[in-house]
Formats: sequence, C-alpha cells, structure tokens
Amino acid sequence: MPDIVFTIKENRIRQSAVSGFARKGAVLRLSAEQSKGSVFLAPLDSGKADMQWGRFQTKVEAVEQRAFFFYAFASDDKQISSGDRVLDLEKYFLSDSHTPEEKEDLLMRLGAKRFSQKQDVLLYGLHGR
Repeated sequence: MPDIVFTIKENRIRQSAVSGFARKGAVLRLSAEQSKGSVFLAPLDSGKADMQWGRFQTKVEAVEQRAFFFYAFASDDKQISSGDRVLDLEKYFLSDSHTPEEKEDLLMRLGAKRFSQKQDVLLYGLHGR
C-alpha cells in the first residue's frame, strides 16, 4: 500500500487550537517574550480503521534554550467514556475551555507517544483512523 501523506497547510492551522504563537499562514512563530506555545491539530483521518501510522516530519527552527515536544495519538474512536459522560476528543482538543496542560495530561492517559526535540519521528506503534 502506498504511503498516505498529509500536509499541514494554512487551512489546517486555522482549524487547530493555537495559543502563544503568532501565525502567518502555516508558519507559527514564538516570540522571545513568550515562554510557551501550543498547537493541537484537528485530527488527521486516514479513513481506514486500525491504520498503522508511519512517519511524522516537520521543520522546527528553535534556539538552544527552547524545548519542543510532539504528542501523537491514534484511535478508531472519536469519543471516549470518562466516568458517567462521553467525551468528544476533537471538541476537547480544539476547545479553548481546557488548558494545554490538561490536554497533554489526557493525551498521556490515552497512551499517546511523546517526542522531544525531534523533527522526524516514526509512529509505527500507533493504530487508528
């Protein structure tokens, strides 16, 4: 099967939850005064259940004192049960009602992979749409 390539362009960035970054098209810039920024992308959907993901590449220009992290999560389920309620994952991650720290915590509890200081990562352990 050929690779499926998703490109994150300006329209995807507009659909995403972005805080702390200045936006110019698909380029996100963190100013020297800003200590932290976060981007939660709208879901990428392969259209195939239990899809095994491959590679994620990005271009990051960062000064030595700045750390950057990527979280990757895949699932066939768009909703999860949380106690007595159902949580819509897309709405949760794209909402301004939750802090980036709350979103990162949920990602880790869901089994997301975390990558530090990497611009080219393999996602072979992730399965889902």
